[in-house]
Amino acid sequence: LQGARASILAAATIGAAAIRADLASVLSGLLAGNAVYCTLAWMLSRRILPLSARWNRDLAWHHLTYGGTSAGAGAASLMTPLGLKAILLGALGPAAAGPMLALDLLQRPFIMIVAALQAIRYPELVALFDRKGDCETFRAELGRYYAVLTGFSLIAGAGVIASLGLAAALVIPAGLLASFLRTAPFFMLMALLRALISALLPTPAHLQRRLPAIAGLATLDCILACAGALAAARLFPGADTAIAAGAAAGAAATMGLGLIFLRWRSFAMPWRPVLPPAAALLLAWLISRWLTGDPLMSAGLALAVAAVLSARPLLTLVRWIAR
Repeated sequence: LQGARASILAAATIGAAAIRADLASVLSGLLAGNAVYCTLAWMLSRRILPLSARWNRDLAWHHLTYGGTSAGAGAASLMTPLGLKAILLGALGPAAAGPMLALDLLQRPFIMIVAALQAIRYPELVALFDRKGDCETFRAELGRYYAVLTGFSLIAGAGVIASLGLAAALVIPAGLLASFLRTAPFFMLMALLRALISALLPTPAHLQRRLPAIAGLATLDCILACAGALAAARLFPGADTAIAAGAAAGAAATMGLGLIFLRWRSFAMPWRPVLPPAAALLLAWLISRWLTGDPLMSAGLALAVAAVLSARPLLTLVRWIAR
């Protein structure tokens, strides 16, 4: 369903834009794609989750409290890119177009990867916790869940940073290319960290239904990312790279504080599938910086290094998902 959603929305949006290239048509295509996906999802799941007309007061209250808090946390997370766009526009004016394009384009890959993996692994984790509680088996599965989300995100990040220069040269307008490339690595790092913050850090709170912790972590993520960007905009006026780096630093601060929160719930983290992709991301970034003048050579070498370092961890992570 996650793959179908991405494909349907892309096809409907691009198809509507091809018919008529204006904002109203694009939004109409997006809405039509969502309607098609919702219909498909309902048809495939109606036997598993049939509609019920019975009123359950306790269930309704649970949805209003836990579900409402979770939805509020999601809304707070969505406020972060809006706040960053406002900061970029206020600090840079028309020159904010390149950084804003980088911010928009580099968020979606990590959100989709984490959402797809969550849809596969998280329900099993919840069922195991409800069945056995905080036992050794659960701690091992929680560690694998963290490793799957982190490992795939790092592999995706290595691939993005390796191909960024070449892809940008092909599709980004020449007037926006320089500012896009300056800010894109920092916005990619911020997007990677924020995807993990939203999916990985609140897991213990969701399992135990600690509503203040769920809402507080999402709010902290929004505040620190925007505060980092705003502080950089004030300290380095007109510097787009500084603003992007400030936003990434704010996300890193949220991750650091969240890791303290993670210690409330013990888990057995397998590091072997995580450390090589982290090294692949770092080396891909260094190669792209070293060979800035040759996008083709830079992309080829960085992708080769990322593939070598990520191949074995990728097989391990896929095996954990498919088991």
